[in-house]
Amino acid sequence: MLTKLRPATKSDFNFIVSTFMKSYQPNTRLTHDVYYRFQRRQIINILNNSITIIACSEESPETIFGYIIYDVLVDIEPTPVVHWIYVKSALRGFGVSKLLTKHLDQSKIYYTHKNKSKLKELWTYNPYLTNKENYNEQS
Repeated sequence: MLTKLRPATKSDFNFIVSTFMKSYQPNTRLTHDVYYRFQRRQIINILNNSITIIACSEESPETIFGYIIYDVLVDIEPTPVVHWIYVKSALRGFGVSKLLTKHLDQSKIYYTHKNKSKLKELWTYNPYLTNKENYNEQS
């Protein structure tokens, strides 16, 4: 499986929103109606204000293997804020997540949405970083 990384395009948008919605819901305790009513809005806001990188087939770049949605918190030093990593279930365990995160500074990473990724065992959970207005606020 030859994999390359590329920036997300408008044609990837529906796939990203759909898979984010479906794969994150089991991590919440919200009812289906409440989750779909409010989470979709939040995901679209995150996508509009973040960087999304796609892992795809080298031969067929429209074939998506997974993606990462992240920002960079600029404080004393730039710190990655990962909102979501998704890898198609059949491709999990083949290093796609590691490929998607290898360009990030691994010494300090925040993440905003809990899931079962083993990478997140090394990162710091901070759900308040889903909104850029919370970045760099002065007390």
